[in-house]
Amino acid sequence: MKKVYKGIAVAVIFLILIGIKYPVATMMSLKKVGDYPVLRLDFYGTNPLLPKNSNELKRMIKLFYPDATKRKNDIYCSLIAAKSKTGTIYGRNFDWYKAVPVVVVSHGIKGKRYASISLTDGVYLSVKGDCGLMDRLNAAGAYISPFDGMNEKGLFISIALVKSEKVPVDPQKETISSVLMVRKILDNASTVEEALTIVNSYNIDFFPGPHVHFLIGDSNGEGAIVEFTSKGVKVIRKKDPVFATNFTFYDKDKNTDLDSLCWRYAKIDSFFKEKEKVGFGDMLLLLKSVAQIGEKAFKTKWGDILTTQWSAVYSPDGFLRVCFGGNYNKIYTFKIEK
Repeated sequence: MKKVYKGIAVAVIFLILIGIKYPVATMMSLKKVGDYPVLRLDFYGTNPLLPKNSNELKRMIKLFYPDATKRKNDIYCSLIAAKSKTGTIYGRNFDWYKAVPVVVVSHGIKGKRYASISLTDGVYLSVKGDCGLMDRLNAAGAYISPFDGMNEKGLFISIALVKSEKVPVDPQKETISSVLMVRKILDNASTVEEALTIVNSYNIDFFPGPHVHFLIGDSNGEGAIVEFTSKGVKVIRKKDPVFATNFTFYDKDKNTDLDSLCWRYAKIDSFFKEKEKVGFGDMLLLLKSVAQIGEKAFKTKWGDILTTQWSAVYSPDGFLRVCFGGNYNKIYTFKIEK
């Protein structure tokens, strides 16, 4: 009987601590919306206990998310921004190990944060997909770890693995993680220019994930690929369409045959030589054509198989339409909610 009372006491204390650590509304919003499994989290208000820099993040990961440090750095992706009839449309394939996708609907705060919608792999956060107590606790970290997303202003950002380099550190700037930088951009930038100002305001730390570059696009059709190199931050400006896979651009001269570097890049390039404007259906078909599914799956140097975990299309009307696990017959729909 004493053990039972002790267990209840521990549970009550744990629940109290959870209530302090995470806003109850956010924690209770987590729900399973698909059997992949696919989860949805609504992020409300603010959370002062979420890490604000890389040192705080490292402490949190050691305490709560040890699985994040065990993931191999083999994220292979396709990132696209293009013209549509009503604005700029974005496409993204996330190609990796089996994921537990978490769709984060971040509700805006007037004057402080734009509303946005984003995707995160919950495996990094030790999310299992059962929406149990630990999932509710862990999934709240998805807010500060978006892999791709778009805000209410039509600003999109996504990440993809590239070669690792030692990036210079400015002692006058705060250091934050790559995904936290993505979050700051989604929350605060309405244009590519504003996003680049945020990028240049911080040092970047890629712990615990891989070295990545960013593709950023806005509703004005402006685009940029941002790379973090041994020579500092390099920005490759482009008008839509702008697209990237898993090689760097800053170190290529104008005579480099980029199509020869990646079959996915070549296929996307060929597609846009034929089409100037695309709709949702066009973008989804393009993502399907470069998906790493079946015989196109990528085999890593460790012998593991990477496949396309999600194909996401972010539309100018604020909708995210996304397929998981290569099932293009099942489309999940979400919307930015202010």
